[in-house]
Formats: sequence, C-alpha cells, structure tokens
Amino acid sequence: MGKGTNRKSNRKIPYEEQTSSKPRRWDHIFGILTVATIIWFGLIIYNDFKSLDADTPTNNTQNQTLDNVVAAQDKGLAIPENTWTIDNGSVICIDAGHGGSDKGTVSGRYEESSICLSIAESVQQELERMGAEVVMTRTSDIAISQEQRVKIGNDKNADVFVSIHLNSSTNEAANGAEAWIHSNKPNNSLKLSKTILEEIAINTGIHNRDVKYGTLADSKENYYINSRSKSASLILELGFITSNSDMLIINNKAENIAKAIASGIGKYLNGGNKGESEKY
Repeated sequence: MGKGTNRKSNRKIPYEEQTSSKPRRWDHIFGILTVATIIWFGLIIYNDFKSLDADTPTNNTQNQTLDNVVAAQDKGLAIPENTWTIDNGSVICIDAGHGGSDKGTVSGRYEESSICLSIAESVQQELERMGAEVVMTRTSDIAISQEQRVKIGNDKNADVFVSIHLNSSTNEAANGAEAWIHSNKPNNSLKLSKTILEEIAINTGIHNRDVKYGTLADSKENYYINSRSKSASLILELGFITSNSDMLIINNKAENIAKAIASGIGKYLNGGNKGESEKY
C-alpha cells in the first residue's frame, strides 16, 4: 500500500500539466476582475449623468425657453406690421439705461449699455412710424445722470417714460422680462407696464415676470425715474444678461422686442381699443 503510494506520488508529471493549471486559475481571476472593473466604471458614469440632470435646473429652464422660441419661429410668430397709431399730441420719452463709462452689467461679450441703446433706437423708429413724438435721453454712448434723464422727459411734458435695462443674477436659471414702478402702484404706470410685458411675452417668447414695486432692495423705496417723472413711468428689464435663453432671444429678435414695446405703448395710449382709422 505504502509502496504503491510512493510510486504514484513519484510519477513524473509532464511539463504541460505542471505549468498549465496555475496560469489558468489566474486567467480566470483576471477576467473576472476586468469585467467587474468595467461594470464599476459604467455605474459611475451612469450616476454622474443622472446626477447632472437632477442638479441642473438652469439647463432645464433655459431649454424650455429655447423650445418656446423655436416653437414661435416654427409657427411664424414674428410680430406683424404694427397697426397701432398714436396721436400727434402724445410725447414718449425713451431712456437707454447706463452709457459712457457706466456699462451697466457686463456678461461675457455682452454690455448692457450698448444693447439698451440699440433697442431704444429701434423703439424710437417704430414709435415715430406710429405717429408719436419721441424724446431720447441719449442717442450715443455717453454718460448721463438720472436727474438729466428725468428732466428731459419732464421738460417735454412726456406722456410716457420708459427706461430700458437688462437684468442680471448669480442664478443662471433666472430669466424673463419684468417692470419696476412706483411703490404707490399708480394705475397708469401699472397698466402701461402690464401691456408692454404682455406684448413682449406674446411676440418674442420671453417669460413675463410681471410688474414689481419699489426697488429690488426695498419695496417702499423708489428708483429715481419713477419717483421724479411726471408721467407714467417704468424701469423695463428686458431679460437677464446672465441667461443664455434670454440673450438668444434678445440677439435674434431685437427688432421684434422693439416692435412689442412700441405696440404696448400704442395700446396703452389708445386705451386698448382700435378704431378703423388706426391702421396704416
């Protein structure tokens, strides 16, 4: 029994058998580890993408607004020829915010002062076509004080004073147009602001953030223009310079925005009603 056992244990094992079994076990282990590593990395990448979607409301908000813009373009919602007319006796003061060394808010390649001036000049042209007398607080890149701006409008006995600006926020999801009026909520300024904002939203796709009162810092305080202007007045924030969706609309639909502002003013001055003779 022992002799047979010794003879069996001393049997010479071929080289192939001596070297093949051990590497085969390591190959299996290495293969399993490789598959597990691939699965592990795949789960990490999947979770990263999933969390990215959940943590970026800015993109979702902007994409929704961009979809509105695309839908408006597909439906041909460019503003038709403006059919409002304004009596020759009406005077409108259009104020392009900032100017000169005061660039306003700057975001990337965008400067608030230059964008406001460009749109203000387009509003002027549209209003003059409608029959209004338009007074501009500035027509070039110059600095002008708040006191000077108000004096220009008051000296001309303006019926309407619209100061054009762009908003900004550290929250990239913030978007849309809004208007600021006196904290006492004067009915004429409120009606004018709501009409302009509605025209902008309907004809450009910019979100309507509605009318706000006082100042951003204090609802009981007032911006100089609203506190000193003798006419219906508002600070019109066309959109957020920090919002990609707003700036896409402002860049591509600047003429439409100008027509919407002019249309809102015309609608306000005509009491919201059109007569047969008001088309041109």
